[in-house]
Amino acid sequence: MISYLNLRWRIYSDELQQLLASLQQLMTFLLLMLYLALPILILTPLLCLSIIADINTSLVERVIYQWFYLALLYLLVRIQRKAVIASRYQHYLASVPQSTFSSKLASILLTCMAGNLLLLAPLALLAYLPNWQAVLANVHFISFALAAIAIAWLAVTKTGFAWFSLVTLPVALLLMMPLNIFSAATMNLTMLAAIFFSDLVPWPSSHGSNTASLTSYWQLRFIALRSKPSSGIFRLVTCVLILVLIVYVQYQVEQTAADFVQVFVCWLVSIILGSQQFDNEKFHHSYHYYLANFSSDRKVRYLFDVLPALFISILLALVMIYLLGFSHFVLVLLPLACLLTQFSVHKFMRNFFILPSLVFATLLAFMLYLGS
Repeated sequence: MISYLNLRWRIYSDELQQLLASLQQLMTFLLLMLYLALPILILTPLLCLSIIADINTSLVERVIYQWFYLALLYLLVRIQRKAVIASRYQHYLASVPQSTFSSKLASILLTCMAGNLLLLAPLALLAYLPNWQAVLANVHFISFALAAIAIAWLAVTKTGFAWFSLVTLPVALLLMMPLNIFSAATMNLTMLAAIFFSDLVPWPSSHGSNTASLTSYWQLRFIALRSKPSSGIFRLVTCVLILVLIVYVQYQVEQTAADFVQVFVCWLVSIILGSQQFDNEKFHHSYHYYLANFSSDRKVRYLFDVLPALFISILLALVMIYLLGFSHFVLVLLPLACLLTQFSVHKFMRNFFILPSLVFATLLAFMLYLGS
């Protein structure tokens, strides 16, 4: 008889293969467009880890790098949550004889697999601390590694998004920086305690009543996005990785990215975010007859479809302006480019990137003409 751990591993592998198959188009596009930069993007979190481990890193930079790192870890594990907990096989697993210890052990091991290097690298670095003096000198990094474990576990066990740990807490720490009340160790210990506290507090559930009727199209799209968030989360992770890479390069060269680099980053991020329209088109095709029952006009429904990606593009543009020092023109360029990409997906499908690329190439040529 197959062991429980082996069964959970097979379920995880099968679910992961299905997840990768659903993201095949986006991954193929990224391989074609970023094949030279992919090794750098993969190593970017490890470069962030070296900055986090450095005791001389300023507190503001520490909060930003740790925030990016923990957010990437959370999103990476969150994408694989259904595979880790085997959500589709809960009724079958309930009939399999196993101890509570075996169930918890399987979830822990699969969480480590889902977190991969982002989760295991900080723990591996702790093994190189030779003595207690080194341990005391690296309390800041030990507490960060424990926070990474807590964030990964939150991604698996909590049904809702970790708003407090990933949004409220970093913003609060940044706002408290002018008070000069933290050292690296005390700040990370405070962060660790706050994450555990947020896990224990019974926050209100965001799930609506099961008896609530669907009267609007946006309700249906919201449910669809929450039921299959992996595609959107993967796009968000890719965009965050790109921004972290830009932050690291600017930190090393101590210079803001040139205008041409800013335009290229906007083009790349808009292509990734705008490709969310593929999911919208698939949704409309799969539920064409059911959607016909809604009184809202088709154009209104498409307007609701583009709003999530447009909203995220505005947030990323603000991050580029205030954290990366990009031009304020990005706040106009990135959302418009995202809308253009979504329009191209709707009209041209697999050749969607041609029209945005031509527009950006024209913009770069115009910038060269002005600069000559």
